[in-house]
Amino acid sequence: VSPALRVELDPKRIHVTGDVRVPQATFALRAPRPGAIAPSPDVVIVNAPAEQAPRPRWEVSAEVRVLLGDDVRFEGFGLAGKIAGNVVLVDAPNQATTARGELRVAEGEYEAYGQRLRVERGRLLFVGPVTNPGIDARAVREIEQITVGVEVKGTLRAPQLTLFSDPAMAQTDVLSYLLFGRPLEGASAAEGRSLAAAARALQLAGGERIARRIGAAFGFEEVDIETG
Repeated sequence: VSPALRVELDPKRIHVTGDVRVPQATFALRAPRPGAIAPSPDVVIVNAPAEQAPRPRWEVSAEVRVLLGDDVRFEGFGLAGKIAGNVVLVDAPNQATTARGELRVAEGEYEAYGQRLRVERGRLLFVGPVTNPGIDARAVREIEQITVGVEVKGTLRAPQLTLFSDPAMAQTDVLSYLLFGRPLEGASAAEGRSLAAAARALQLAGGERIARRIGAAFGFEEVDIETG
């Protein structure tokens, strides 16, 4: 990391401006280990040190631009690839951090349900709270002369997913090609249940309708799938 920052100090106040360049980095996120249990609210710690009066807090404000270089890689949650772009982060006392700018997947793959999709376009657009950027993404899978994929719009907290294919085909078949590499009619009953679950878990546009169509194709009288 190569910072070029200016820090202004006044009594009880810190203000930071400037740039932070990140020419090279690797972010490899791992899933947390299961089994950790938080202590019960009625737990009493014997001989705990006495609480001290809180020290006066500094008021911190900042406007710092983070610039990613050509060798910044991300691995986690099924996504692997290079990330580029720059974002200006703005902090003010007693306010949530905001951001403006764009991060993009320069090249990458996304793995879901055991299949790898190539990321054709992947952008996070920051125009407000840093925790809820806009999304503009497109990932595809190519099987012989068929291309199927998914597009994501909206925001990080409320994404909207839609399926597409070339040549055009039913949404149920697009999802089946994405997950299993063949149309719905070639899927087993177990795969049909997985497809119905995926239609809902992925929050696809019209996911409930797609799930019902998949259920009907396998003769299910009722399709009711709950997912995390």
